Amino acid sequence: MTCTYPEIICIVGSGRCGSRYLSRMLRDSMDIGFRYEPKFIVPIYRRLHHFGDLAQPENLRRLCTA
Repeated sequence: MTCTYPEIICIVGSGRCGSRYLSRMLRDSMDIGFRYEPKFIVPIYRRLHHFGDLAQPENLRRLCTA
């Protein structure tokens, strides 16, 4: 899989892990953009087994578009 935007870095975390604190520190000290917690990680994680082997491009595509 080729990265279309290699300059983009995603930082994700579950609730109570400090990701909000980290995003505030980065926002205040750097010229970056970010989104607030979308609350999609846990629901996707619970359904992860439905997507099969994520090393397969088609399965990974289905996960990313879910």
